[in-house]
Amino acid sequence: MGFVASQVILVRPHTVWSNPETLATNSFQKGDSGSRSEITEKIHQEFDQVVAELKGAGLGVIVHQSQNPETPDSLFPNNWLVTLSGLIILCPMATHSRAAEVDLALVELLQASTPKAKVIDLRTHAPLEGTGSLVFDHEQKLAYACLSPRTHLSTAEILCANLGYTLVPFECLDPDGNQVYHTNVVLSIGPSGIWAAEPLLSSNSPIAESLSSSKRPLFPLSWPEIYRFAANCLELTNQNQERILVRSSAQPIATTLPYDKVIEVEIPTIEHHGGGSVRCLLAENFLSATS
Repeated sequence: MGFVASQVILVRPHTVWSNPETLATNSFQKGDSGSRSEITEKIHQEFDQVVAELKGAGLGVIVHQSQNPETPDSLFPNNWLVTLSGLIILCPMATHSRAAEVDLALVELLQASTPKAKVIDLRTHAPLEGTGSLVFDHEQKLAYACLSPRTHLSTAEILCANLGYTLVPFECLDPDGNQVYHTNVVLSIGPSGIWAAEPLLSSNSPIAESLSSSKRPLFPLSWPEIYRFAANCLELTNQNQERILVRSSAQPIATTLPYDKVIEVEIPTIEHHGGGSVRCLLAENFLSATS
């Protein structure tokens, strides 16, 4: 089935609001639509429902409770925490409030379950926000990076050199001419298929040939679909080795791919205030992977 996670790590946030530090670089994010207590209550409800649906599909789930009330984006742990076989990678964030999300209690929890895990701490380098910034093709040992204020080439090169992966950097502008803030809102790569914004698959795209060479089905997505988080999805596998696609209900898309289950989560409050969808909630746990 390829390199695909069977367990994911989520962080339940303490308090949530639309982070003003991130609005400038995230065109998917919108301003507050209520008090912090109202927003937090709605997001906790959506978060808990996501956890229930993942567990109900037989997926392994670790839920960690954030204790920091000043980290409104703490529910997106995949930006600071990346794991691979025997590796815990701590990633540098672009803003002060997001850098404060790094939770060493969670790191210690993971180390306790995998005592020999090595930690690569990149936090003194220029921003590279985890699997928001890098979309991995583990089968081909490639890492795609949409360059932006949150995804710096120099740090991506350092990490890929450590991992033995080939970096595939590119630029992507939205219809308004703004840099796309994270790679994982325009590109998703799984063993069963690739979901990508249409410009990435066009004849003049610098990465079209690389994506096509994977020999997996390619699904082009329009900008309206991208803005409804159609590319912000993730393929997982459960304890029964079933293929599961997790994606947002905001943009359901028919697929003929051989998924055993498709989980479409409804998280409009998270998407509105956080500017990210379900893939952003999920830090894959590959620590014990042998692939």
